[in-house]
Amino acid sequence: MSISKKRYLLTFIDDFSRKTWVYFLVEKSEAFVVFKHYKAKVEKETEACIKALRTDRGGEFTSQDFTNFCGVNGIRRQLTAAYTPQQNGVAERKNQTIMNMVRCMLSGKQVPNIFWPEAVNWTVHILNRSPTFAVRSKTPEEAWSGIKPSVSHFRVFGCISHVHVPDNRRVKLDNKSRKCIFFGVSDESKVYRLFDPISHKIIISRDVVFEEDQRWDWEVCYNKEIVSDLVWEQDEGEGTGVGANEEESEANSTEESEGSETTDHVLQLKTKKWIMLIIVLLLLRMTHLMRKLMRTHLMISNHEDHQYGCKTTKVDKVSLRKKSPTLLIWHCLLTVIQFFLKMQ
Repeated sequence: MSISKKRYLLTFIDDFSRKTWVYFLVEKSEAFVVFKHYKAKVEKETEACIKALRTDRGGEFTSQDFTNFCGVNGIRRQLTAAYTPQQNGVAERKNQTIMNMVRCMLSGKQVPNIFWPEAVNWTVHILNRSPTFAVRSKTPEEAWSGIKPSVSHFRVFGCISHVHVPDNRRVKLDNKSRKCIFFGVSDESKVYRLFDPISHKIIISRDVVFEEDQRWDWEVCYNKEIVSDLVWEQDEGEGTGVGANEEESEANSTEESEGSETTDHVLQLKTKKWIMLIIVLLLLRMTHLMRKLMRTHLMISNHEDHQYGCKTTKVDKVSLRKKSPTLLIWHCLLTVIQFFLKMQ
């Protein structure tokens, strides 16, 4: 299925010149309407009438409306036998040739399969201007119109093309060209038919430069182009300054970011030092209180021993630490914290 929801192709081949016309259908039931358009077109060009129509026995060709229309306009029907496509060999071989060429075009430049109608149109355009054994010394287009066609506009399908952007469609610093993909020529004008993979639009232009040996990277380049295009649009919307203004703004932003990082680092160091200082003061206060409580306890015990005739002992700092493991722990913690502060 294509982007436009087309699922089928219908070809009409002139038996004399072997020129081919192709139409795309969403449903097979549209074949009757398409045939009426084709009949009006070719009869207007040649000023002649269609005498016979050879088709298979598909339901789209054997409907009552289709049969009645051919009967009213004097068109003789030629239907193939069931399961015998060789009776309509010209159309069958033409369809096989078209699909083989389309498959090669899509795979050669890695074009997604949803663009198969564009490849079919370009294939039919080439076949109508290529020699064939059915018409001697002429191409189908020359045999049909009597005018020798030109092939100087032939390019490789799916190659990279650079489309000129008109002056009224860009500003002074914008690019003068846009990268697109070649999808053939227009049926209405003498211009190229191109596809813009960024905006997903068909562009018609005659001012094009081709890189036929290059192809579009549909998996990588497509995402990069979208991201770069979005970033450029955001920059344009935010301001109009360029050159020195952009460099000054970038330098200022860099200096501000460096200054803010330095300030944050200094504040963090000061905060850590203040927290450690508060912890040390609390530990010192708790140590002082613990020593005071231990001295009070020792004085009370010495007084009781003196009343009962016990011998008193002299209490020094070493004995106090031996008798008080809690104070020893606090002393070790205090030493570790002081060492940590010196390292800071």
